[in-house]
Amino acid sequence: MPDTATAKRLTQHLSVGFSDPDVAADMSLTVLSDTPVSLGAAALLRLLGPDTAAGLDLYASLGEVAVVGENVTEAIEDELVFADDTAQSLSRLPVPGTVSWSWIGAAPAANVINDGQVMRLSSAGSGILKVNYTSAYIKLRLSGVNTEPGNVAEGEAFDVLVVAKNEAAAADVRVSYQRSDDDTGGQLRDLDLVVVDYCTGDTVAGATVRAAGQVLTTNAAGACRLKDVVVGADYSLQITHPDYVDSDQDLLSNDTFTVPAP
Repeated sequence: MPDTATAKRLTQHLSVGFSDPDVAADMSLTVLSDTPVSLGAAALLRLLGPDTAAGLDLYASLGEVAVVGENVTEAIEDELVFADDTAQSLSRLPVPGTVSWSWIGAAPAANVINDGQVMRLSSAGSGILKVNYTSAYIKLRLSGVNTEPGNVAEGEAFDVLVVAKNEAAAADVRVSYQRSDDDTGGQLRDLDLVVVDYCTGDTVAGATVRAAGQVLTTNAAGACRLKDVVVGADYSLQITHPDYVDSDQDLLSNDTFTVPAP
């Protein structure tokens, strides 16, 4: 009989082994989350660059890859270090009109210019540029990689080549297997959130919710739905509304949450 105190579930861990070096800076294919998932569970990938999923020619050397969402938005914050130079690149391509910044250093903020994925100073300066923006991506689901625990052993690893052929984007997704105490095995689920007034209990419509890399707006019932969050995982949370103090600026314990099992 196994020792239940030490028995652990075998889970899949995914990471990107390489990206095509010929791919442009605003085009890449990455694993959406490095949280382990149960054997046979689908993994989510992020494809940056194309504006639409129409006509994507997808290929996976093992399992199947398919589009499950397009124009998915994600809130990004970059800190760019300038050392007597005039240009630095953001980590992602911003959605036009969503870029804001604050400058700390020997150059006024008025000298900062956004040029697509590049932030420029009108003259050389030294300091830190903190940039907030929204990026968009196409969400892919990689499924059918492995379904049977007996097919793999702890410590084993293999690679799955995933290619968006007509977008010249490729990634070598490394799948490794480790033991985990997590009974949910990194299960993905959608989670409904409802924003309420702390004092009255009334629901709050039109609130902006930022969590798990998603930016959502509550409906007339004060509700919104987070997609593909990991059961048992902890996420940070920010809620803003013109009529309220931002949730990360108040005195309430409302800045993080743990995703419950379905």
